[in-house]
Amino acid sequence: QPLSTAKRSHLISNMYEQLYPFYSCLDSTSETQERSRMNMVLQHNDDDDIYSPIPVDLSEQWQNIPVTTNYNVTEKSNSPCPMMSDSSSASMMAQDYEIENPKDEEEETQQQKKTRPYVDHTYVDFSLVNDERIFRNESCQISGENLQSILTKGRTCEPNDMVTVQTSSTNRSVETFPMKLIDMLSKEYASECITWLPHGRSFRVDDTDLFMAKYSPRIFKATKYRSFVRQLNIWGFKRITCGVDMNSYYHPMFLRGKPNLAMKMTRKKGKLGCKPRPNPDEEPDFLLLSMLRPLP
Repeated sequence: QPLSTAKRSHLISNMYEQLYPFYSCLDSTSETQERSRMNMVLQHNDDDDIYSPIPVDLSEQWQNIPVTTNYNVTEKSNSPCPMMSDSSSASMMAQDYEIENPKDEEEETQQQKKTRPYVDHTYVDFSLVNDERIFRNESCQISGENLQSILTKGRTCEPNDMVTVQTSSTNRSVETFPMKLIDMLSKEYASECITWLPHGRSFRVDDTDLFMAKYSPRIFKATKYRSFVRQLNIWGFKRITCGVDMNSYYHPMFLRGKPNLAMKMTRKKGKLGCKPRPNPDEEPDFLLLSMLRPLP
């Protein structure tokens, strides 16, 4: 049977008292929405078996209730507000509502950024390797020079200045991503959108739209530029973020005029993990290196 006005007002007053811990955590917008919802009381109509909302003026009950606006409350379900007693309010709110503190989220984001590693720009120069002596179906050792030794001493003086890499045979019938890329860079027609930088140790996509519309889907099977960049990351390329080489990509074994060396590049194993932070202070100075070790 329909509730009497007195009994209905008494019931709603009790609901306000039990829901007070919840409303104290709402911002002003959410509080207004919840007040409107609570001001609609469902009364059963025995004739047509329909619950119809009846508006009730309860402004007096809200005059002495304080409002806290430091939290955002995101409702996880479309169900009405849970009835909460003083002992169960915390557990009920944890189940049906997610209370987020913007300051905590900001601190967590900053903490995650701090824990991300920096890009490792350690560079080994393989420009003195004889590319003609590298064969696809044979494993070999390739020796390179530490960049810092070249720039500070002009040459490698100690055994620690040399780095040796053991490569494996690559009996692949399909061209790898670096092989396709270095072949494309050697074509004059591709220079309208992608080119080597003058020193020959990094390349840059100058016209992204043209590159994606005309070349990338056909050669690299990538319809989005971020897919192309992801392939670069998988194969160990790194990006220069400042200076004259800004936005160019490099790899120690990816050099102009040395396609056989690029053939020995390998993919990274496993997942790439989180994106490392830029490290511009440690980026290699290819312009200075090109004066000491020029490429053809």
